[in-house]
Amino acid sequence: MLIVRCSCGRPEYSVDPVNFRTGASTRCDVCANAAAKGKKYWRYYDAMPDTGHRSRLLNRLAAAITRCHNPNDEGYVNYGGRGIRVCEEWRRDRTAFLRHAATLPGWDDPTLDMDRENTNGHYEPGN
Repeated sequence: MLIVRCSCGRPEYSVDPVNFRTGASTRCDVCANAAAKGKKYWRYYDAMPDTGHRSRLLNRLAAAITRCHNPNDEGYVNYGGRGIRVCEEWRRDRTAFLRHAATLPGWDDPTLDMDRENTNGHYEPGN
């Protein structure tokens, strides 16, 4: 391990030499986390400019994908285990999901949750 100091002046910390040489470690964890917060789902800005709505909806989509497609998730038995899936288009293209979500009533109300009309159906347009 290498001992380094971030340009922010925080105390020294250790870094894997390979990560240091390749540029994978360029700042301390505090600075890296602060930079990441401002970029949350930034690549989907064109589909939904409001960061709060974009983050909330994409986090809900990610949770649905996990419980439907990851057998290690504790909710899998109630979703993926029953054959419920998130449509391939939304799994492949989250922009398509955001554009669809913005057409639904209440999409901009953070007190509402994402659910399906047919509880035995998939997460897909029309449900």
